[in-house]
Amino acid sequence: MRTIPLTSPTIIKFVNEPFWYVQNYECSDQYNVCNIFRSVISDPDLTYIDVDRFYESLDTVYYAHVDECSSGECEWNMVAKLTNGLFIYFTAGCDNTGFGCIGGMVLYACRSLDNILAFALDEKQRILFKN
Repeated sequence: MRTIPLTSPTIIKFVNEPFWYVQNYECSDQYNVCNIFRSVISDPDLTYIDVDRFYESLDTVYYAHVDECSSGECEWNMVAKLTNGLFIYFTAGCDNTGFGCIGGMVLYACRSLDNILAFALDEKQRILFKN
């Protein structure tokens, strides 16, 4: 399975844009990890505490896609493994002015890459992940 280096330009975009809002959630409480976290059906016992500061504990990134706001909306999607062994699917969207105006984020977590792909990604993202 291919991976994306943590120093790639795509990962740097994640760090500079949506992850910045999560790190600085006092700008907007809607981006606090406890508000964006969702457990996957296979791991209902996980909580946001298990993935708090996920943006600082990326171990392996399997998929990262940024739609460059071509339609006036930006879309961000990432599948990764954290240093604690959990897998995440991070998805975010905003208008072309950024997350400060209109935006939303969801962070799914579970213990299995197969389950994150099966239960968190939609069909479009599964197709993009495979390519």
